[in-house]
Amino acid sequence: MIGDISCDVEGSVECTLKPTEIDDPIFIYHPETREITMGHKGDGMLVMAVDILPAELPRDASAGFGDVLVNFVKPIADADFDEQFEDLDLRGPLKRD
Repeated sequence: MIGDISCDVEGSVECTLKPTEIDDPIFIYHPETREITMGHKGDGMLVMAVDILPAELPRDASAGFGDVLVNFVKPIADADFDEQFEDLDLRGPLKRD
């Protein structure tokens, strides 16, 4: 598989003939005909050339962080901060020094 992170069509990676999308990221390049077939089935070189891939990484990181953070929001909102900190019913990571 060739992962063309520059996604420079017909540039440094000659078999990158078109950019691909996140939901359809790969194609087969047929060197004999210089044609492509979307997907991963068939003979030829498998190419991934998602031109917005660098922008997808922060989105994945944000989604992962949000999935973890959501578990802490309700306990923080429900906590009675008039109590001693040690007595608060908060998850371990919130109470670590």
